[in-house]
Amino acid sequence: MPVLLVHGTHGFLTPETIGEFRAGVPRAEIVGIEAGHNVQEQQPAALAAATSRFLPGPTDGTA
Repeated sequence: MPVLLVHGTHGFLTPETIGEFRAGVPRAEIVGIEAGHNVQEQQPAALAAATSRFLPGPTDGTA
């Protein structure tokens, strides 16, 4: 199952916590964005870009 963890580099997640997550879900994609805990408010364009890169687009020409 594809997993994306997006976190603010100045948020609540410590490097140790991220390392534990990576150990538990080794194939996860982890993206740090220069923001605090509320990435969606502080860096909405960066969050949208990260999720757009991760999520597949339509393959049959429809939305």
